[in-house]
Amino acid sequence: MTHSPANKRRQGCRDTQALAAGAMPLIARIAAAIFGGYACSAVFCVALARLLPLSKADSTLTAMMSSFVLYAVAVIYAFGAASVWRVWGLLAGLPLLCYVLLQLLG
Repeated sequence: MTHSPANKRRQGCRDTQALAAGAMPLIARIAAAIFGGYACSAVFCVALARLLPLSKADSTLTAMMSSFVLYAVAVIYAFGAASVWRVWGLLAGLPLLCYVLLQLLG
């Protein structure tokens, strides 16, 4: 086994590729937590504000306050779920479901 500079460069390249491949699931979870969590909380907030049988001000305030809790739960779920695909499925599917519900209600 020789320790030539060329072998060290190749080993460094493999280490960098392994590090990048290992970081991709983490980057996907971070993106899901930020963007998917925001989408979930924003669309859920609008749907809840329209569905609550309160005055406009009270229903908007209640929906806005609950959106912070939903965003926190989405971030926790993004890092706690077993599969990145399951995270993206839920955090992309839930806003679509709320959007369809809003469109059906008019």
